[in-house]
Amino acid sequence: MGFKKLLPTLAASGAGGTSWTNVDNIKAEDSSWARCDIDKNDVSQWCQGFGYNFNIPPSATIEGITVFIKIDGEDDRKLTDSQIFLMDTAGGQKGTNHARNAPVSESTVTEIYGNSADLWGTTWTPADVNHSNFGAMLEYANSDNSKNWVDIDVVWVQVDYSVSGTYMLQMSAF
Repeated sequence: MGFKKLLPTLAASGAGGTSWTNVDNIKAEDSSWARCDIDKNDVSQWCQGFGYNFNIPPSATIEGITVFIKIDGEDDRKLTDSQIFLMDTAGGQKGTNHARNAPVSESTVTEIYGNSADLWGTTWTPADVNHSNFGAMLEYANSDNSKNWVDIDVVWVQVDYSVSGTYMLQMSAF
């Protein structure tokens, strides 16, 4: 088995609640943040990272997918992850929601969703994860009666896979 962990080459926001600013900043770990000032008792729009340019061999078996989000929030009692999904080849949600409705930390942390053996409740092919629309969709909720911000520095996705029972190791810098 092996894995490949990459950064998105594309980012977008849209649909739903409060909009993101500087969403392209999720494409690199450089302390340049995407920000959403979430309105009171509202949710953020989707923050989407995709275009990971995986090059998993066609004969591989996808074993698991992990999403890493470097994040910071204004009020960890009021901001939570409300929806964390993977994106399919059409750019829509695929698999199970991995949000824990957990508070967003007031200090910078890297949140981890999924793992090396987690397929997010569905099946994946190399063609799925190699597709330019494959990625992560993130939504956050603010349960406060005033605006609170959430910042994201970077979103990595790691795909664990095997080829004929052999673990392949390929990784980008973390």
